[in-house]
Amino acid sequence: MAPEKDLKVYARTFQKAAELAGGRRKLAHELHVPLADLEKWLVGETQPPLAIFLQAIDYVLDATAPD
Repeated sequence: MAPEKDLKVYARTFQKAAELAGGRRKLAHELHVPLADLEKWLVGETQPPLAIFLQAIDYVLDATAPD
């Protein structure tokens, strides 16, 4: 399991991605993951797979990139 500070970084990233996606369900659909897994990552309960975390980072970066 990841250290608590790492879990907070994961959670904050997924929270921002969910906000930008228009909700948790939409983000789960975008990332092709079960909503139950996403819910755990959002609250820092478990560590996401690295590939999914990187997808979330890409999502945030793409959604916030200047035009």
